[in-house]
Amino acid sequence: VYKARATLLPALNSTQPTPHGLLDKKAFGDTVGRRLASLDSELRKRLATAEEENQAVFLAIMADTVDKIDGRISVKSTVVDSLVDGVAVSKNIVAAYAQYAPAEENVLFLEYASKASQLVSKETQALNAALAQVEQELSVVEPTLTVEPTKSKSQSMVTRLTTGNEAALNTVKGAVQGGGYKALKDLEKQVMMMGEESKKKVAEIAVLLAREAADDASLCHKAASSSNASQQFARRQRSEQLNIAYHQACERIRGELQAAAKADDNVRHQIEYCSAELMEMDKVSMADLDVKTYQNVMSSTSESTTSLQQTLQMHVKELKAVLERGNALIRKFDSTLASDEPDPASIPKADGERNAFVAKRLDTLYANLQKEAKEIINMIPLLKQKIAADMSKTAETGDSDRAKFESRLQNVLRFEKSATTWQTLRGHLQMGMQFYSKEQENLTRLDSDVQGFVHARKVEADNIMSELTRSMGNMNMGGAPPAGYGAPPAGYGAPPAG
Repeated sequence: VYKARATLLPALNSTQPTPHGLLDKKAFGDTVGRRLASLDSELRKRLATAEEENQAVFLAIMADTVDKIDGRISVKSTVVDSLVDGVAVSKNIVAAYAQYAPAEENVLFLEYASKASQLVSKETQALNAALAQVEQELSVVEPTLTVEPTKSKSQSMVTRLTTGNEAALNTVKGAVQGGGYKALKDLEKQVMMMGEESKKKVAEIAVLLAREAADDASLCHKAASSSNASQQFARRQRSEQLNIAYHQACERIRGELQAAAKADDNVRHQIEYCSAELMEMDKVSMADLDVKTYQNVMSSTSESTTSLQQTLQMHVKELKAVLERGNALIRKFDSTLASDEPDPASIPKADGERNAFVAKRLDTLYANLQKEAKEIINMIPLLKQKIAADMSKTAETGDSDRAKFESRLQNVLRFEKSATTWQTLRGHLQMGMQFYSKEQENLTRLDSDVQGFVHARKVEADNIMSELTRSMGNMNMGGAPPAGYGAPPAGYGAPPAG
């Protein structure tokens, strides 16, 4: 998308239509711009969906048991003609093939492959992030190089707001209108409060179960000391035989809440880390977030700006070279990883030797690539600073309106990352509220079940104590009951209404 904006649209805007051409270039260019904007919006939606799925995986609770999985010779796909042709492979062939991949060696190979993959992923992600900044910079700068110096100020008109900038403006606008930093903090407080309420409810249910078990133990002690224990008591089951499911439910929910609390802490730390940027973003005025403000800004050229344009073109050319070099390096990382398959038998089994082997091999294969990646990443800010300086000088030589609008635009665009972070954090907090709402519904049902269980056990215990008291009274000919037989144990209240 960035490349199309940086090359296709400027080319459409800069070339002259043929006298007898049938193509309406302006309409065609506008159509291409709209489609690129639509594609940009779709990609952003997919990114948000992917982040939500990743967060859902982060909050998932692992199963108690996992089915046994047979070892694989490699995590990479293997070309097998019979599989491609749709012919089933004989189990004997598979068994014979598996003999060449001992389980322990397979584990060692997968461990190395995982470390190599993580290293490459980390480096390429950093490169991709840096190169994305380059593409964004080019999409902003290159349209300014298409103005023809022969045109007068009245003839020269360029739209300073690209589709990418418009999307960035809308991103910042959404964050500001959504309440900015204050809204995030309020949402964070709600999530934390719901988490504390959920933990408190689990504790209250656990106390109910503990009190019922203590009362049951007291009843057993009293009945055991009496020779007139009723048949009803003999048939009565102990609490530990009946409340297992409730305790298991409490433990499961407690584990889910602990995992959610870790995710909440992570989000809270991210909000705290980005608080300065988010609060600064709240200072942006709504007028600066209006797309119409930046449309059709006049651009003039002169002899003094021509030399600046040439310098800017040189720096843009250098930036493009860095972009090509970075993409080539990413491909080199991928190809090196694809061919990085050490013999499983050559990997030492001892931890110390294996760690040394892995470190040495990774350094041999990837150290130079990492060094080059670091050089590329360090070059990008320097080139961006040069371009920013060129743009600043060009703006100073232009008219005041253009400089004013450009300054306002850049002031908003610098908050695009903060606005994207705001949307991501808000998404995490909203997911947290959904989780706790569902968990509180589960706790309400569990509390109702436990309340009913405790009440039923209390009624049963009261009946047994009444029978024991009557039996002892008959034996004593109406006298007072022996010591130890008092009122029913405390701790049982009336069941909740409903």
